[in-house]
Amino acid sequence: MALAIPPTVLGLQCSGDIGGYTLYTDARMRTVCFPRHPPKVPRSALQALQRTAFGQAVYNWHETSTATREAYEQATLTLALQMTGLNLWISLSFSQDESLRQTLSRQSRQVLPLPPDVRPHTLIDPNPPD
Repeated sequence: MALAIPPTVLGLQCSGDIGGYTLYTDARMRTVCFPRHPPKVPRSALQALQRTAFGQAVYNWHETSTATREAYEQATLTLALQMTGLNLWISLSFSQDESLRQTLSRQSRQVLPLPPDVRPHTLIDPNPPD
């Protein structure tokens, strides 16, 4: 059974795993809390690869120049995209869609370099050890 707690009771709006509980905000802006249930089976190799790729995209974001990060943030604001600059960076890291990047750059009047490719198939070693 889920327990709905108003955010004002906690003094903040939070989400994720906290202690032995999982919290999230529902569509009615209520914080829902329930006991945390860890997965019953370990993640698959493909899930681990996807998480590695996502982590690499975030790492690349933090390693890129401040000017590039600001350009991506400004592009999302200028174009009223419902995402942050980091979200756009990650999306382009996975899609590698050059025509989309060019369109976003042109419409936002920002220089948006294409992020490094992190698609999972590019992270697989073609010559694994025996």
